[in-house]
Parts: sequence; structure tokens; C-alpha cells
Amino acid sequence: MDARARAWREALFALLLVALTLGLYWGALRVFFSTDDLLFLLRAKGVEPWAMGTRRLLSVRVFFSVCWALFGERAALYHVLILLLHALNAWLLGRVAGRLGLSDRGAALAALLFLVSPVAFTSLHWISGVQDVMMATFALAALWAWLRRGAARAWSESLALVFYLAAILSKEAAFLLPVAAVLLPGESRARRLRAMLAFAPGLVLLYTGGAFVGKPENDPYATAYGLNVIWNAFTYSAWLVRCWTPFPDITPVFQPALWRWGLALPLLLAFLAWYRWREWAPWIGRASLMALLLLAPVLPLVRHSYLYYLYLPLAPLWLLAAAGLERLPARFALASFAVPLALLGLTAWRMDARAALLLEGKLQADPMLRYGKIVEDAVRSLRAAEKAPAGDVLVVAAVPGEAVDLAVGLEEGPNTRRMLFFPVDKAFYGGRVLPVFFPKLRSWRVVEALPGAASPDTSWVNSEIYALTGTSDFLYLGRGELGRRRFTQLLFQWNYFPRAIREVEVMLTRHPQDPDLLYDRGVLALATGDGATAAAVGQRLRELVEAETTPGDAAAALRDYEAALRAGGQQR
Repeated sequence: MDARARAWREALFALLLVALTLGLYWGALRVFFSTDDLLFLLRAKGVEPWAMGTRRLLSVRVFFSVCWALFGERAALYHVLILLLHALNAWLLGRVAGRLGLSDRGAALAALLFLVSPVAFTSLHWISGVQDVMMATFALAALWAWLRRGAARAWSESLALVFYLAAILSKEAAFLLPVAAVLLPGESRARRLRAMLAFAPGLVLLYTGGAFVGKPENDPYATAYGLNVIWNAFTYSAWLVRCWTPFPDITPVFQPALWRWGLALPLLLAFLAWYRWREWAPWIGRASLMALLLLAPVLPLVRHSYLYYLYLPLAPLWLLAAAGLERLPARFALASFAVPLALLGLTAWRMDARAALLLEGKLQADPMLRYGKIVEDAVRSLRAAEKAPAGDVLVVAAVPGEAVDLAVGLEEGPNTRRMLFFPVDKAFYGGRVLPVFFPKLRSWRVVEALPGAASPDTSWVNSEIYALTGTSDFLYLGRGELGRRRFTQLLFQWNYFPRAIREVEVMLTRHPQDPDLLYDRGVLALATGDGATAAAVGQRLRELVEAETTPGDAAAALRDYEAALRAGGQQR
């Protein structure tokens, strides 16, 4: 095949990878900004300073700053860019396979296996998952450049070092290039030494990024170096084998009970190495060791075990699988593509099943999907409200039942702490990130109840008040006292009479002679069967009319109240 025909074929294959990626992960384009994304956007917009040093400089600071400048809050475009990077990663793995000696079929199989892997779900649905995707891009590019042969090898080595350092600036991939160069056969001692020396600038970047700073025991990324390392390794292996579980990391900690399932993959690899000892054992050993070393940075984590951490570490195993399929007899060449096709079907099913899994029958179990949906719905609701949030905003959650118990639907142990919170408040980090969408907003608070009469907190008087009427639906009530009175009317309409009474009495302490408030209190007394209070309110309204303090308003309120009394008497 001449060079031009080969270039056309490679271009068509690259387009196929892009088309497959967009087709398989099209649903990711509908996921809005979720956890971490919002904080990074807040910094990209300049509302808060970047304080990460060199840690993940490229995949966080550069990525979000550039994307915010180009795309703003159009989350779908961020996802498109990440999906294109995923397709590029599959293509790069295919190029690496070619330089390792695999045929065109083997290279295509490696690319396809990587592309349709189920472990990519979170990395491609969660915008902050770009950290793993971009790390893989530079890591595979580094390996691809390192494997180049011929006159340009010296230049390629330098390029590989640049890509390797870029991978570390995307996420911690310190072992990739040095270990790969040591494990690859046929490398000279000088090249292996140069690859090992790459550790030095890599360690400097990790140090300046704070990778070696100790974590307190209660930190989400706290580490330990005991049996948890082994349990984590077995857990990741078990998740790969238990392909019928669409959401294996719903409880994101290692699961020692799965250790038997975790043995399945290592035993299979050991059997294959024994079965074809001379031919396969060295490559199985190298691929397995490389995968384990790429996973090593997350194995000590105590409480953060996520399937997407396997995004890059599985690359050596996909190369191994492609090499095995490539060795099938020629008559089975086409049948070998049934493996990535079956994996594609499994991934599509798992994505649909994971997205459909709900907590308490209403909220998505996947935290990235859950908070993305909550944030998107909340932003739309606030923009559709009578007035967009500005200044100081106070949100009252009228229905306490909208608080969510995250322990429901999760595996519970004897020490499980059941946590209740308002999802929208957590999704917005307590309102910190709302200026991304509402630049005129100064402050934001979500409360279950407005301050009582004896409370020293009077900030509500100068706040714009909204009612949270569901998980993420907002109703603008008005400013200060006007908003509180409208809130009382809502409580009455929803038959929350005790809470409505509380609100009216708080306002009566501020305006004890307000005839409208007295009327509201009397109607609530009638609704709750409190005859004594109903009579007292009527008497108080008559006194106001006689005193002529507010003659027109008091007379109208008394007239309406007496009509309500007659209607109430007829009902009783």
C-alpha cells in the first residue's frame, strides 16, 4: 500500500473513532456543570483566585480558563472537547500499538477497546473528568514519541519528555515514561537511564503541586499504606469482572468482600502466561506491572475508590488484549472485532442503567449526574422567576421533606451516618458559585425557616426572598417584608397552617396594629379551629376601627373578616 492510500485509511479510521465516540457518549452532552466544575469556573471567571500552584495546571487552570473564555456556560461544548480528546486517546493508543509491532488490525483493535471501555463513563460525563482524559492524552503521546525509531529518535526523546511533564501537569502520572522505558524490550542502557532521569523534573512538579503534603485523617484524599492497598487493588479488579453491575462505585470505597471476584482477572492472566509461557508470559508480565504502577497513586486512598481511575491504567491491558486477538488465525480476523463490538454494547447498556438509577425515586444516584441536573434546573428556574437573583438573596425551603437522605439506596453499615441536606444548596456550594450565572448576586443563603421574632438576625428585611418549592424550583416572593407576607400566603395555600401562623406572628411583633396581618391571623385561627384566637382577632379589628388609627384599612379588614367568620360558621 502506498503512502497516500495509507494516509487516507488512517484519516478515515480517525474519523470513525470520532463518530463512534460522539455516537456512544452523546448523552454526555446533556450533562450540565457539576461538582468541582463550578468551583473551577468561579476561578476561571476571576471571582475567586487560583490557588493550586502547579498542581494539574493544564487540565484544570488552563482548560477551564480557556474554555470559559471560548464557551462561557455552554457546558455541551466543554463535553465535545473532552469527547474529541477521548477519540484522540484511542487513536494514540493505536499508534503506540503499531510502534510496538502490532499489525494494523491489532492497532485498530487496541484503539477500539480503549474507546468503548465502560470505565470512561465518569471521565466523559463529568467535565472535571478532563483531568484523567488529558493526562492520558499526554501520557500516550509521550510513549508514542519515545517509541519512534530512525534518524529523528533524539528529537522524539525530547518531545516525549515534554509530553511526559505535560501529563504530570494534568494529573499525577509520574511512573509512565520511566517505567515504560525500563519494561520495553530492546531498549539500550543509555535510553533507559535517560528515561529514569525524567523522574527528576517529574518529582519537582509533583512537589510544587503539593502531591507530597500529608493529608489529615478526615481528608477525602487521606491515604494509608496497609491492607487497604491490597483491598483497593482487588476491588478495582472485581469491578472489571462484575460487568453486570452498571454502577459498581456507587459506594466509592474499597470493598474487601469482593476479593474473590478480584482474583478472577489475575488468575486468568496467570493461566494465559502459563499456557503460552515462552510467547506470552513476558508481555503479560510487563502489561500487568505497567497497569498496576499506573494505578499505584490511587491505591493508598482510604475512601476514594472510583472506576474512572482505571481510564489510563487499563491501556496496557487493552494493548495486551489486542495482541492476543491479533494472533487469531486469519479466518477469524473479522470475528476478532466482535470483542470490541460486544464491549460497546455492554458500555451502552451500563450507561443507560447507571443514568436511570435513582435515590428515593427522584434523584439520580450518580453524584455527577445528580448535581449537574440540579444546577441546570435551578439556574433555569431562577432565570424564569419574576426577578433574577441580585444583591442579597435568602431562600426559604418551605417543605422540609425536600431534604434528602443520601444513605438511602447505598450500602449501610452499623456506623453509617444518615445525612440530610438540601440538594440545591450543596450543588451550589452554599451559593458560592452562583455569581458564575448571576453576576449581580452578593450573597445567598438557604434556610429551612426564616428568623423568628426573638432572633437578632434581621438580614431578611433587606434581602430578596425566594421560596424553594422542590429540589431545584424557585419562586420569587419579593423583598423583605413583602416577600415574607407572600411566603405566608404560600404556606396557607399548601395547608402548612402552623408554619403560616408562626410567620404572621413574627410580622405582628413588628407591626402589631396592621389590620391585614390581623386578618391573616384570624383566618388561620378559623382554619385550625382556634375559636378563642378568632374571637380575639375580631375584637382587635373592631378596636382599631373605633380608634380610627387606620380607619379605611381596618374597616375593610374587619368587613372581610366578618365575612370569613360567617363563611366559617356555615362550614362548621
